Amino acid sequence: MIQRGLLFKKTGKLLSIIKCFNTLKDNSTQLRHILANGGKGIKQWIKWVAGIFESKHWLEKKKNKLGFEEILCLNIL
Repeated sequence: MIQRGLLFKKTGKLLSIIKCFNTLKDNSTQLRHILANGGKGIKQWIKWVAGIFESKHWLEKKKNKLGFEEILCLNIL
């Protein structure tokens, strides 16, 4: 969630936790493979995931409403 806070301060937009977890779930086999090989390539994988988060995983606004994630994040940040 550090990534989420940094991006919020940088862009003023929130990342969708659900979208991020779905991406991590979909790519978990790739992560397991990297960890099984002694962690070689972990930095590159993390940079790749962070890039995807920054480009595609923004929280979508509800019309005239604050979503649950926005309410939580505004109280924390």
